[in-house]
Amino acid sequence: MIEAEQLHARILSRLDMTRDMEDEELTELIYEVLQEASQEEYLPLDQKTMLGKELFNAFRKLDLLQEFLEDEQITEIMINGTQNIFIEKAGRIIQSDKRFLSRDKLEDVIQQIVAGSNRLVNEASPIADARLADGSRVNVVLPPVALNGPIVTIRKFAKEAITMKKLMEWQSINSEVSGFLALLVAAGYNIFISGGTGSGKTTFLNALSQYIPKNERIITIEDNAELQIQNVKNLVRLEARNANVEGTGEVTIRDLIKSALRMRPDRIIVGEVRSAEAIDMLQALNTGHDGSLSTGHANSPKDMLSRLETMVLMGMDLPLPAIQRQIASGLDIIVHLGRLRDKTRKVLEVTEVLGYWEEEIHLQTLYCFEEAYKEAVNVTEDEEKREIRMERKVSGDWKKNLRTFVTARSLWQQDITFKERGAAGGKAAILIGITAWLYYRKIWAVPALIPLGIWLYREFLKEEKKKKEQEFQKQFREMIQSLSAALNTGYSVENAFYETQKELKILYPPEARISKELLVITRKLRIHIPVEQVLEEFAEQVLSEDVKSFVTVFVTAKKSGGDMIGIIRNTANQIGDKIEVKREIDTMLAAKKYEFQIMSVVPYGIIGYMSLSFPEFMNELYGNMAGIGVMTLCLGIYAGAYYLGIRILRIDV
Repeated sequence: MIEAEQLHARILSRLDMTRDMEDEELTELIYEVLQEASQEEYLPLDQKTMLGKELFNAFRKLDLLQEFLEDEQITEIMINGTQNIFIEKAGRIIQSDKRFLSRDKLEDVIQQIVAGSNRLVNEASPIADARLADGSRVNVVLPPVALNGPIVTIRKFAKEAITMKKLMEWQSINSEVSGFLALLVAAGYNIFISGGTGSGKTTFLNALSQYIPKNERIITIEDNAELQIQNVKNLVRLEARNANVEGTGEVTIRDLIKSALRMRPDRIIVGEVRSAEAIDMLQALNTGHDGSLSTGHANSPKDMLSRLETMVLMGMDLPLPAIQRQIASGLDIIVHLGRLRDKTRKVLEVTEVLGYWEEEIHLQTLYCFEEAYKEAVNVTEDEEKREIRMERKVSGDWKKNLRTFVTARSLWQQDITFKERGAAGGKAAILIGITAWLYYRKIWAVPALIPLGIWLYREFLKEEKKKKEQEFQKQFREMIQSLSAALNTGYSVENAFYETQKELKILYPPEARISKELLVITRKLRIHIPVEQVLEEFAEQVLSEDVKSFVTVFVTAKKSGGDMIGIIRNTANQIGDKIEVKREIDTMLAAKKYEFQIMSVVPYGIIGYMSLSFPEFMNELYGNMAGIGVMTLCLGIYAGAYYLGIRILRIDV
């Protein structure tokens, strides 16, 4: 049976990385390969369609995850290593029959997701939060922290913003409580939403935000941007940023809250309070910024207060009574959400914060939901399978072996233009013609000297090749300096290469070697080839020791979490030192090269002078075998001396 991985390899071998390929063109190529495969082995139409979709998702999207992401009924995707994928659908958790073929494939998808949010995850920093283009929240945990392989949890959000009306239709809240909360939001009460994981806190906050007056200035602060504030024009969205690969450049929730206070906000909405930022949030609430909203994890409103106390202590060493007074003064209402046994999400409790006295915060429950007991309905495994049908993915391993250019060994010759080749051939032909006339004065000498002409032509091309290599060395230095700058500003490795290509496009023309290589690198990254594999193929392609050393260390650092920016800087400095040493050597050898060029012309000058001044004497050397032998010997000695001189003056750094 033809496996998807084999088809993937066939498609890769036909892709032209030197130009953009539209989705339609890629689709045509995929189905062209599928058509060829169906001639080798019968493929039903439904299987062909399924394979076509899988292959397109592998090149343009998130591989097998794309199917889950496109299913609007799926709310959560949980990947526990390569073999266990679980999805939440209609409130029930079901194990999918889809599997990642290898750990490398799963990690490639993870790096693609994380890079899209300019985040970094590796062995040194194995935990990362990110988001997808549609706003879905992603959490990643890698080994060695995760013992059973890479762990990915994706929380999907509805494409359309969920309103309070929608929540009432789902019976998550009744009209009386909804109307009451709407009045509180409009009146500027500080509301804190609590609940367990997956209870719908962010969704409920988004729904509450529809009651914020449209003429107010709102500032949202989040670790990962998830909020969907509706119909507010004066909206500022802030998102925290992780430290770069050097450990600098971090922007925390605390930093953003402090900055938000200087932006003249009417309301500050903190997506989720997890740690020491609680003290800054409370200070904001107690400095006149009424009507603010936030969320946090807790089992009950009372438990939420205890957790807030703990989080404040994480950021500032204050007496507990002072913290409790801050909380009681800052918060007005706590809305607690939860998930019931039937997997539905509901508002379980609305609690008023009355104030602080008698050394404790006093609460008053305004609304409480009571669950009526229902006997659980047993659902068999067969019924689950009938309810949700999953397509089985073809398994198998595959390896890509892609070469974009002709051969790596002729790489630098490829950069030699037709004009430069013509100039080299013309020089060789002129030298052969002069040599044949001066040394032999016979027409047959020209074809006899063709091997010498070929050797001269190749030597001239070698000089051009050397110039191209040296030029690329400078270009590569510019590339890694630009790459370092992009990484230092917080870009992921993949996005850093995209930015580097944009920058160098200004400096170098499309025909420059670095432009060609960067074009290939970025095209490979866009079809989801891992950056480690792309760089290794790049090093294999250019056959440069500088590039090879850089890629080896860089790939190792990316996987293990080393100082990539430091590595890049060291590489740039080393290349710069090489360029300086080469420049100094060229300066020292400039006079010697000039002398060599003059001495190379002298034998021709002597023979030419003798031919013009003493023709009778020279004619004796052209008309007999002895003379031809003497001239051939002289030519051989001259050629040997010329070859030796070239080798002496050609110093590699």
